Amino acid sequence: MQIIEGSFGKKDEPAKRPLIEKIHECLENLEGAAEDPEANTGFILITEVDNNVYIASDMTVDEFNFMLDTAKMNILLSSTMSMD
Repeated sequence: MQIIEGSFGKKDEPAKRPLIEKIHECLENLEGAAEDPEANTGFILITEVDNNVYIASDMTVDEFNFMLDTAKMNILLSSTMSMD
């Protein structure tokens, strides 16, 4: 699993950016993988707008739950383990 990190307007950019622009930046970081029609793909999009959380996915419930659990575990492990 690869965690995509980007500025997305949080630190270095004083001007506010629309959500759609931040999502496009994230997709560009996939390096073409998202454009391959033969690739085995799926997505989970979690956004927060005005304190409302929206979740969109094209995965089955089982795939969705597995992906969320895997993502949570990777984030927790990467924040507690040294990357050296």
